[in-house]
Amino acid sequence: GFWTATLNRRMGLGFKLSVSGNEFFLGRLFDDGLAADFLRDSCPKKPFVACRYLTTLPRTPEQFLFWNPLLHDMDGHGNEINELVRGTLATYPLRFVGSSIKETLRQLTTFRTGEEVRDLALNAPNSNAAVIQRIFPRDFRAFSNSRLIRGQFVRLVDTAATIDTAVFWLSTVACLVLAWTKRVDRLNQFFYSAIAFLVINAAICATLAGVYDRYQSRVAWILPLCLTSYLCCLLRERKYANS
Repeated sequence: GFWTATLNRRMGLGFKLSVSGNEFFLGRLFDDGLAADFLRDSCPKKPFVACRYLTTLPRTPEQFLFWNPLLHDMDGHGNEINELVRGTLATYPLRFVGSSIKETLRQLTTFRTGEEVRDLALNAPNSNAAVIQRIFPRDFRAFSNSRLIRGQFVRLVDTAATIDTAVFWLSTVACLVLAWTKRVDRLNQFFYSAIAFLVINAAICATLAGVYDRYQSRVAWILPLCLTSYLCCLLRERKYANS
């Protein structure tokens, strides 16, 4: 957290852990309907800027962050984003907890790799293109005509995603068996800590931003690492037993 805040300060964004504040969090609250319900109940009492959009409120984080004009309008009106977040949580605490648990469980099993490559093939917004056009203008045509941008890597990443998913679940099952049989008891704490970390990562990401493949795929390699460690210890013990 300290390093992130320091990097933001060096970029001229201030010593902040999250430059965007609660924008992603509010997008997640729109995603499960809590923010929309809060606005419908509160608008007759308090004229939020968001009240102008009651009939066209965003229903997904992407709509709120990128496509709906609501976020742009709220940016110029003080701390309305923070007010909506606090008001929604205070009004629906139990619904929020229940939703967070459900989203955490979804995030634990949502880690299909290759999301960015598939998005480019579907003509999703490509912020890298604008950067390359500005900084490397001579390379922009080659970039635009590359196999990546033309979607020719989709089949490859789909195959890789299938392999990645299979490796993850097979590693999980194998680690559970080894932990239960206590074949390498000293590694069990490492395995249990890895499980706890994956749950914590899923809980934080799903609760504060939403469920996305990239959040869990970034850390899913930890369980195959656990299995590799188990196997190395077993092979080492077998070597010593035969010597």
